[in-house]
Amino acid sequence: MIDILLWPAIIKILAAFIVIFLLSRRFPLQIGLLAAIILLGFSSDKDLAWIVSSGLKHIFASDSLWLYGIVCLILILSSILQDTGQLQQIVRSFEQVFSDKRIIAVILPSLIGLLPMPGGALFSAPMVEEALSSSDPQKKATPVQKMVVNYWFRHAWENWWPLYPGMILALHLMKVPAWQFLPAMLPLFFAAIIGGVLFTLSKIPFSKTSKIPHKKSYIELFKPIFPVVLLVAIFLFLLAFLEVIHTIFPGEHLSGLVSLYRSRNYFSFFVAVLASLLFLIWQKNISCSQIKTTVRRAKVLPLLSMIMLIMVFKGILQDSNIIEQLKSEFTAYHIPTGIIIGLVPFVAGAVIGLAVGFVGISFPLVLSLIPADHSLPYVVLAYSMGFLGMMVSPAHLCLVVTKEYFKADLLQIYGQILRLVGFNFLVTVLIFWVYFVL
Repeated sequence: MIDILLWPAIIKILAAFIVIFLLSRRFPLQIGLLAAIILLGFSSDKDLAWIVSSGLKHIFASDSLWLYGIVCLILILSSILQDTGQLQQIVRSFEQVFSDKRIIAVILPSLIGLLPMPGGALFSAPMVEEALSSSDPQKKATPVQKMVVNYWFRHAWENWWPLYPGMILALHLMKVPAWQFLPAMLPLFFAAIIGGVLFTLSKIPFSKTSKIPHKKSYIELFKPIFPVVLLVAIFLFLLAFLEVIHTIFPGEHLSGLVSLYRSRNYFSFFVAVLASLLFLIWQKNISCSQIKTTVRRAKVLPLLSMIMLIMVFKGILQDSNIIEQLKSEFTAYHIPTGIIIGLVPFVAGAVIGLAVGFVGISFPLVLSLIPADHSLPYVVLAYSMGFLGMMVSPAHLCLVVTKEYFKADLLQIYGQILRLVGFNFLVTVLIFWVYFVL
């Protein structure tokens, strides 16, 4: 009998991912996640009581509770936008400018992606759904194509844009100054865009918008997207406000502020979505009975159960110290430094599914291995590989919730995403070599 306790860490992680993929073919994704959680716990020499205790800790963590609230509000807001026709008006406003529906489908999630909104891909998903809708079956995008367009272009900014917490933490930890690192990452952002166009967008049939001569004023075109603009404006304002308050009043003076500041992204986005939702209810004069109907139709509970299991999955991986075991194994096997610098962030990203997670877990080891006199190529390699790992992670919240939204097949999704990741990996290796030679 094979003793799973003796398995290398990388085998344990791969086994968990395979369980998720295989079970998701026949059962809801929650079943696959639950089986992977149990496998990871037992393979780390933990009993069922420990798994339950760790799981409950992460289910009821502060950030998790904020996330549940955000997802509920996003689902309700999206349903109201659809029911009132506002979603169609948002897409039509872009059709006044662009004649190709595929371009609109890229622009909408990309705009949302400029901001580090938790679960932002779920917010842009209905817009992509509407943008790529067509009455002609031959020009209709598949659920997998819609999902990948929304998911990939929503995150294309994340390996370069300095507003993301993962990038902020990386800049804080690394020895390379921001004015060097950010421009060095820019080619990888363009690679993500080019890859998305080549491998996904070009496969979707061209569909012309119902563009009409531009007779409306810019204000008229702006009106349909005002709830989205309001959401973004409040989100940015609250982030800036909390930063200022935190600077003026140090944490030791206001203990409540410390907790709020740590969850500032979640808090700011929750309040912003709530404000946008209330504005829309007031603007459209929506009754309480309509709101109740919308809440029931939004199917909040199945998605919440999935998010809870994702939180447990990520938490078990962290609490079981599998990443620490992986680091030790790489060092013991005498794997070349360059491969460790690329592989550790990639695995951390695939395990955690969050940029700030792979940076926090892998960068302390990675940075200790980087030559001080030639660090730029290595930090570019480390962050880019972590990003690519994050994009293939089954623990990535945006991947899971948008897969469910579009009712897309998980293996078909990975068939497309792996092509995108493979292309970006080749570009990453090329950029690393160029920077190394220069």
